[in-house]
Amino acid sequence: MILEEKFSNFNVLTWFITSKCNFNCHYCFATSETRSKLKEKPEISLVDIERGFDSFKDNWIIHITGGEPFIKRDFIPICDIISKNSLLSINTNGCILINV
Repeated sequence: MILEEKFSNFNVLTWFITSKCNFNCHYCFATSETRSKLKEKPEISLVDIERGFDSFKDNWIIHITGGEPFIKRDFIPICDIISKNSLLSINTNGCILINV
């Protein structure tokens, strides 16, 4: 089966979960104005995240990006919440995976 056919019925949501990162790559959009604007925003509570993602049912792929998602304090509980009803994709630089 062609990959496009397998996932063609899915909705995709990309969530910029944090602006924090352990790198400062010049090519990354997270180091631009986006990061400074996001630092001003309050973080969403786990209760609100769970309430929001409980309404997501089948056919969702949630793509988490950032900065570096694994830096976020409650990242693992967030992944647990999302993966109950959706497929999960994580964009990471991979440098701190050993600590997870």
